Amino acid sequence: VVTVHESAKTIQAFKMIKLMKVSAVGVVNDYGMLLSIISASDVKAIMDNDDTRVDLDDLRLAAFEFAKKRHRDVLPPSVTTSPNSSLATVMRSLQSHKVHRLFVLDASKRPIGVVSLKDIISLFHRF
Repeated sequence: VVTVHESAKTIQAFKMIKLMKVSAVGVVNDYGMLLSIISASDVKAIMDNDDTRVDLDDLRLAAFEFAKKRHRDVLPPSVTTSPNSSLATVMRSLQSHKVHRLFVLDASKRPIGVVSLKDIISLFHRF
């Protein structure tokens, strides 16, 4: 799971997305607890200038400040799941919340994995 500290600059989060070849990074606090998510869609929103809440100057913000500005719900439960969730539950959550990925959190709210729609499709592709 790729994460950045809440105080890291937003531009660092975007660099991690590119460097690690992931579609999103978790934003965590000093205890490793997931606070928010910054995704490739956030980069696109800035570059396409289709979100009036953010602009290029926001790349200098701390990652958590950027996430709060961009996403009204900083960490909606719709983007997380537990290790005990069934495949059916995960699929329903992805579909009903119209998200591409769910961060898997342990009991202390620390990210321990990510499950994406692409992961699920590739699972079924094997059959």
